[in-house]
Parts: sequence; structure tokens; C-alpha cells
Amino acid sequence: MGRVPGEPRDTLQELRDNHQVIKRLLFMGKSPAEISRTLGVTTQTVSNVRNSKLMRIALERLHKQADKDVVEIESRIQSLLKPSLDKLEEVINDGTLDGELVEVGDRLGVIERSLGRGGFPSNPRVDINKGGSNVTKTTIERVKARALQLAEGSGQMVETESLLIEQTGG
Repeated sequence: MGRVPGEPRDTLQELRDNHQVIKRLLFMGKSPAEISRTLGVTTQTVSNVRNSKLMRIALERLHKQADKDVVEIESRIQSLLKPSLDKLEEVINDGTLDGELVEVGDRLGVIERSLGRGGFPSNPRVDINKGGSNVTKTTIERVKARALQLAEGSGQMVETESLLIEQTGG
């Protein structure tokens, strides 16, 4: 593709289609080896394109635009921090969001996620289905006895009739 009259020599219009793909992949952080495998060209071809003056200018323009976009996004996030923190405090402290009641489970989820994002992860959950569990029949019986004792002591014990169902084969 030739130069457009009156345009500077380093116009992006001079890049071939394959060069555009190489430019995009380089901008995305792909290595010349990855790009050469993807496009079916030699690594040297990718390196030659990457090192050309025109490609360096094109990549520089992309990086400058990306930097501008990052600054704009960061500014928008900063402007949302105070109102977001106010809403979070309302949910945690008052149990409401915009005057509407928030269920306890939802409030706990908000608190847990907020702490996790702040570097304070919740207690890890133990998966008893994985190996290494030391729960024995004796431990289970002790837990049941303690639960029964606590239920009786708190007045939350309810008398029920036990119904035994005999299993028959058939």
C-alpha cells in the first residue's frame, strides 16, 4: 500500500493487515513466538515488524491511549468510593439500604466480601468430604450429648414421639 500524498511517512495507513494483527497481539502482551505460532509466520518476521519505526509509533499511540483510559477509569472509581462506602456503612450499621430492610444473611455476605477485599479473608471452610477428617463415632456422640444438654438447659427441648419404621425388602 503506497503513501497517501501529503500524509507523513509514519501513517498507520501503511501497515498491512497482518501488521495490524501483529500490532494488536503485541499490545495484548503476546510474545513474538506466540504470535508467530498464531499467524503461521516466522518469529523473525514478527520481530522485524515489531522493531519497525512505524510499528513502534503505532504501539506508542496505543499505549498512550490506554494510559489515558486508565486515568479516566481510576478517576471514576475514586468518585464512587465515598458514596459506596456510605452505602456499605448503612447496610452494616443500620441493616438498611436506601431505607429498605436488608436481610441478616445478605448483611453478613456484604461484610464478609468487604473484609475479603480489604485483605481479611473469612475463615476457611473445612470440607469434611476430603481426606484427613478425624471425626469419630465417639466425637459425634459427645457433640450430640452436648447439644442435648444445651437444649434442655435453655428450655428449647421439645418432646416428640419416636416412630420406628421397619425396612422390608421389596
